[in-house]
Amino acid sequence: PRRMTHLDQLMRYRHILASSGVIRFKTDSLPMRDFTLAQLGIAGYHLNWSVDDIREMLPDDPITGYERRLFNLGATVYALEAMPGPEPANIAQTAPLSLFDYLPDDLETMTYIPTDMERSVRNMIEARARIARNRKHDDPIAPLDARE
Repeated sequence: PRRMTHLDQLMRYRHILASSGVIRFKTDSLPMRDFTLAQLGIAGYHLNWSVDDIREMLPDDPITGYERRLFNLGATVYALEAMPGPEPANIAQTAPLSLFDYLPDDLETMTYIPTDMERSVRNMIEARARIARNRKHDDPIAPLDARE
């Protein structure tokens, strides 16, 4: 609930944004971007735009120190802009809240892991590799559920 783009926060922003106010959000985390898109939809915001690389779309946009550090790490910075639409009649959290739910299935092919998820994603990759190695030694016909 403390994430800047959590449903609860987005509903609070409605009361402090000017009538034509927008939210511009930047992140190096594809899972965080996808989480944010889900939250914006639930909170009744209209998406003005979303890009996979803010530098391509807005090369002259001011660069924060955080962005500069991410660029030096080889990260792409995702960005979006949204504004409040009509407030939803029934506000209910329906989207997954863990960023891990927004990770791709093929973790091993990720070329960049968001800075705040590195250790956890590497642990997940190693755990999957261990499971795969153990399967080679188990009965290959047994269902996966029975072996885990």
